[in-house]
Amino acid sequence: MSNTEELNGTNVETHIEREVQRRVSVFRGQQVSEVQELRQIIDACRQDLIRQNALISKMTSDPLSFGTLIRVNTHTAKECFSLNDQVIVTDPQSVYYQKAGVIIGDPSNLIDEQGTVLVKLLDQSEARFGIGLEGKARAQINLTDKSDGTSAIVNADGKFWEVRGVPNLNLKSGDFVKIRADNKAIVAKADDIAVGPIASVSAITDYGVEVKFRSENIIVTNPKEISLEEGDRVSIDTNLNLIVKKLPEDNSKRYSLVTEPTCSWDDIGGLEDIKQELKDAIELPMQKSDIFEYYKVKPMRGGLLCGPPGCGKTMLARACASSLASMHGKEVLPTGFIFVKAPEILNMYVGNTEAEVRNLFARSRKHYRKFGSKALLVFDEAEAILGPRGVRRSSDITDTVVPMFLGEMDGVDEQQTIENPIVLLLTNRPESLDQAVIRHRRINRHWKIGRPNEFTASNIMKLYFHNIPLDKEDASEQYMMITLADLFSKQRLLYRVNNEHDFTLGDCVNGAMIEEIVEMAKMSALHRDLKHSTKTGINLNDLRQAVEKIHRQQASVYHELDLKDFAEKLKIEPTSMQIQRRFGSA
Repeated sequence: MSNTEELNGTNVETHIEREVQRRVSVFRGQQVSEVQELRQIIDACRQDLIRQNALISKMTSDPLSFGTLIRVNTHTAKECFSLNDQVIVTDPQSVYYQKAGVIIGDPSNLIDEQGTVLVKLLDQSEARFGIGLEGKARAQINLTDKSDGTSAIVNADGKFWEVRGVPNLNLKSGDFVKIRADNKAIVAKADDIAVGPIASVSAITDYGVEVKFRSENIIVTNPKEISLEEGDRVSIDTNLNLIVKKLPEDNSKRYSLVTEPTCSWDDIGGLEDIKQELKDAIELPMQKSDIFEYYKVKPMRGGLLCGPPGCGKTMLARACASSLASMHGKEVLPTGFIFVKAPEILNMYVGNTEAEVRNLFARSRKHYRKFGSKALLVFDEAEAILGPRGVRRSSDITDTVVPMFLGEMDGVDEQQTIENPIVLLLTNRPESLDQAVIRHRRINRHWKIGRPNEFTASNIMKLYFHNIPLDKEDASEQYMMITLADLFSKQRLLYRVNNEHDFTLGDCVNGAMIEEIVEMAKMSALHRDLKHSTKTGINLNDLRQAVEKIHRQQASVYHELDLKDFAEKLKIEPTSMQIQRRFGSA
């Protein structure tokens, strides 16, 4: 190898070594620069955290009180943002999360139509972020050195304050918050406490919720937008400004009359003997207490109203409520008349139905102690809870409910027996009641309500014919007689019993059916007048058509209870009856 070749080889090696050193130096310089940028970002975040910690420490060191958010503005204000504002990325989904930067761009058009702003981060990269304008972008950044415009209306100490919001708390209307006592600034979200009095919702209006509190109606706000209806129980704040929460139903109001009863004794057609005996049982002991005391007559403890559906049992109970109101005043009705549909208190869980029965008697005794008069406790469809014991499966509910009922009826002592209510049982099936319930000194008065005959049916029809328009003046009596004759006609055949006795429509008539005939006639006349733009009144044909419709309806129904009554009337054993369905003329 020549000297020239050796020299050239040395130069190449030197050149390579110098180039490597140069490139390593450049790379190290870039690393230092990036590290410096990262340190700047970390320092900025640290300073921001220090400022926030100092602010929170100052706020939490002051005395705190509680308030309730009425309205929250969680959207930022556009005018709060300007050129060179410092921001930090708060969107956890962003690749720039927790990075700091400044707002850049055209000052005249800083925020675009989509509600985003251009930010230059500390690493010199640029990106657009949403600032959370209403209806546009989701908030992705927060201003670090001034307010972003979020605000809230807070009810504190009975006054309304507009305060700066705290976006990171994720507040919403109706939330309870901890606030500073001096400037009402929100510090933190408080536990969901419910304080204040209880009120009843009277009405839902466009300008707030009207509630009844201490016999007065006041308007309060519903910041949580709780679903409410008239009659709901609610808790309101101590300053009576807003609804805190909806409360469970007050069991003491269940089974009580909501409106004043309108059914009187005179509204019940027929049943004169039963009405008089009920008057004697409910009204006389209070009106003539001295003569009752003279003869040592004890007031009735309980009665049984039995009979076919639609014959007036419920109407008699309502008339009893009207009687209570007339004797003692309307204020006794909410606690003095308790009407229970027995199937409603059935509960699948052991002990719940028994507790319900116990509470009903307790409410009745409380009424006596308050007003000095007996309450009236009515069980409709009583066989649902007071059926015979030991005839069904071992877990039958009557095995525990009936003893509870008997114990309440008897009372633990003489004073409790005096305070006990008058108990009325309503049923279509008296044979389905436990015999211990309806024995002497408990439910000892029994009234069987029979079906109306042609004479008593006329008294019922008079009630429904009152003040209805007829096509002829003074035709009321005539129309009623013809309608009832058609209703009780032997031609209205439904069954042939033992091939010799005719069961007709008249054998299953009840008060509800008579009312329905009149209502059908009204609708027939109404449609005729609508068609011809007239007002002609009800004619005889309308009533005949109504009877015909009722007959066809009843032909499709099996009248089990009515056939039993029919067999009893004819002194026939029900199980030996041979029944053939018939429809039309005999």
